[in-house]
Amino acid sequence: MREFVQHDVTDATSTTAQIGERSASLRHGQGFWAVHAWLPLLGLLLTIAVCALSEIDTRVADLFFFDASHMQWTGAVTWWASEAVVDGGRNVMRLVGGVAVALWVATFFWAGWRSRRRVLGYFVACLALSTLLIGGLKTLTNVDCPWDMARYGGTRPWVALFADRPDNLPAARCFPGAHSGSGFSLMCLYFVFLNRSRRRAVLGLSLGVLIGAMFSLAQQARGAHFLTHDVCSGFVVWLVCLALYIRFGRLTGPAANV
Repeated sequence: MREFVQHDVTDATSTTAQIGERSASLRHGQGFWAVHAWLPLLGLLLTIAVCALSEIDTRVADLFFFDASHMQWTGAVTWWASEAVVDGGRNVMRLVGGVAVALWVATFFWAGWRSRRRVLGYFVACLALSTLLIGGLKTLTNVDCPWDMARYGGTRPWVALFADRPDNLPAARCFPGAHSGSGFSLMCLYFVFLNRSRRRAVLGLSLGVLIGAMFSLAQQARGAHFLTHDVCSGFVVWLVCLALYIRFGRLTGPAANV
C-alpha cells in the first residue's frame, strides 16, 4: 500500500513539475518574445532611423517647444519644467532608489524579508543599470542638445545622428535622454508583477511610461532633448528591464524565495 501511495505522490509531483515547465514555456514562448523583445527592439531601430534620416525632431520642437519670436524655449521660463519636473523628479527618483537599496540590504538582516530579496534586487538593478547604460550611450553617440544648436540660439551647427562630427566641436552628451530614462526605469514594475497579477503589471507599466513621458515633456520644453532622444531612452530602458527579468528569473511566488 505504501508503494502505491509513494508512486501516486511521485506521479503527482512529476505532473506538477511538467505543468510548471509548460507554463514557463508558454510564458517565455514565441508570443512572449514577440511582444516583449522583438517589437520593442524594432521600435528602437525605427526611432533611430527616423532620428537620423528625417527632421521630425526639429519640426516637433519648432511646433510645440520653441518660441522663435523670442528665441527661447517655452519651458525655460516656467517653474514646472525646471524646478518641479526636472529638479523635483530627479530628487524623487534618487529617494526611490535609496529606499529600494535600503530595503534590499535589510533582507540580509531580517529573515522575514528574505523572500523579497530577489524582487528588490531586480528593482535596484533596473534603476542602476538603466542609468549607467544610458550614460555610457550618451558619451558614445556624441550628440548635441537642442539648446546648444545655432538654430535655437546656441553656437553649434546641426549634425545628423550618424554624420561625421567636426573635430573642432566640443563633446556632446544628449542622446539618449537620461532624465526621461530614470522615469522610464519604473517600467520594471511590469515585470515585478507579471507572474502575480496582470492588472498590477499593466498599472506598473503605465506608471513608468507616464513618469518617463512627463520627464520627457519637461526636458523637451527646456531644450534639453529632442523627441526621439527620449523615445529611444524608453526603448533602451525596457530592453534592460526585460534582460534583467530573464536573468533574475521568476520574481514572485515560491520561486522568488532566496
